[in-house]
Amino acid sequence: MRIAGAFAATLCVLTGCGSHAPAPPGAATQAAQAAATWDGFVAGAPVVVGQALKPGDLSPTELKYGIAPKRAPGVVYQDGIVLLENGDKLVRAAANDGIGWALDASDAHVAALKTGDIVFATSRCVGRVLSVAREDNEVKLLLGPVQITDLVKQGNFSYEQPLDLHSLVVYSVPDYPGAPNSATANQMPQDGQAAIGDVGMWRHADYYVVEPNGTWTPLPAIGRDGTAPRFIHTDVPVPGVPGAAFPGAPPGFGDIAAQAPPPTVDMVNGMQMYACSFDCGGLGLKLYQKKNGVQVWINAIFHLQNPTLVFHLSINSGSVNAHVELRGGVGFSLGFDALAAQDMQANLKEIGVVPVDLTIPLGGMGVPLTAMFQQSLNLSSGFSAKTSVLHAVGDFSANGAILMDYVNGRWNIPPLQMTLKNNLAAAVSGVSVGINSLVFAIDQRLLVGVGALGFAAGPYVNLISSITALKQASQAVDCRQGTFGMQLGGGIGYAIPKVVAKVINFFLGLVHVDPVPASGFIVRLKDMIPLVDLRQQIPEGCAGK
Repeated sequence: MRIAGAFAATLCVLTGCGSHAPAPPGAATQAAQAAATWDGFVAGAPVVVGQALKPGDLSPTELKYGIAPKRAPGVVYQDGIVLLENGDKLVRAAANDGIGWALDASDAHVAALKTGDIVFATSRCVGRVLSVAREDNEVKLLLGPVQITDLVKQGNFSYEQPLDLHSLVVYSVPDYPGAPNSATANQMPQDGQAAIGDVGMWRHADYYVVEPNGTWTPLPAIGRDGTAPRFIHTDVPVPGVPGAAFPGAPPGFGDIAAQAPPPTVDMVNGMQMYACSFDCGGLGLKLYQKKNGVQVWINAIFHLQNPTLVFHLSINSGSVNAHVELRGGVGFSLGFDALAAQDMQANLKEIGVVPVDLTIPLGGMGVPLTAMFQQSLNLSSGFSAKTSVLHAVGDFSANGAILMDYVNGRWNIPPLQMTLKNNLAAAVSGVSVGINSLVFAIDQRLLVGVGALGFAAGPYVNLISSITALKQASQAVDCRQGTFGMQLGGGIGYAIPKVVAKVINFFLGLVHVDPVPASGFIVRLKDMIPLVDLRQQIPEGCAGK
């Protein structure tokens, strides 16, 4: 999909093409190289080059609400959209649900908005108007998803720069309807029964930059009050789990719940797993869940070494070519501690989107595109007895880039090589009088486009990783099983997991708004590409096939 040779293009080198800092040295050369090596650009049209914007480059309103679109050489917007070039200054509030927005009604374009219009106010405040209401000096909107081609008629966009994890702009949307066990989800009838409520349930999710020395540095998020919010139902700190507090707990139990992961984890068979034997750096996610007497602590690290983000996009009257690539991924680690207390009432079953966007604003392109890291998860426990514990860790190294390339109807997605560093079955341990299991799957998506959370639209590449742990009763044969699977996919558009779309549409129904489609694709890879499919047992064959 790559060709050598000259490719005629006019370069728009940021000066005069945007309101932020000028392009870094070499941006023109970078764009020329992109034009010469990527064959997806529209011939004869300018290639607009972007640069990463750090939080300090943004105004207070841009930081809080997103960057407004600008008319720029080489960019042709669609006819009929409501383009607000001062949109960040017109936004008065962003709802905690991630769907509602309040804009200044004194602006004539805002005041004229009606249901069905497509409004492009900022990189985050963008979409099709689902409902509109005038309250005092504000126009309150609910916005649904749109495609990137609903906004842009023609344009060539290019970006290639190292990824500075410490410069991520993080947005938290604590009341997002599609979050696991959200307030909206807990209003929905469950299998014909009344709404289940969330009494006694705690949730907490935080993102971190994991330093090469293993230190976890929290990423501050922009939330309700502009401070770093906590995705939790109470202000009670997330508790640790010292292994000594649980008689019979296996070696290493409680490590996952510790405030900072240790450099090594002792396994039940005496071996040690070095979670960061090559490089600890990367993006870390800590999750905690307590419900119905079951508690789970999860740490996941996507290891990155000298990461670089590459992005090319070409739009021409509805036709789209795209390239999204993240270089420098060197591994993936995931571990969990799980506990079924004496008062356990039911196992966990949680599906939804982590309501946090990790973003890299891309400036200088007119269209305020944003690189977004988004994650959704599926967590379920299978404790068959109370007073049980389960511990498991998986660690993989990676070789290759996470890449999606789509040009003129053809896909190019090179394989990502994953190598297991530890025996999954040996890493499973616990104590119980029954059979225990836990399943955790995470969908990690890198998307470059506009919007937020499930309504973000643009080219994307995603990894779906799943780990399971199963252990036989302690007094029986010591049968342990660990599995790990990883798949890669890609597309251009937006997609909401079906179960999440169901919750979002239930939420919209509460405010008398028509449902939105669960997905909308310009193009999508038909089948996920399998990368890893491992099943390990000790003793071999003890858990069947």
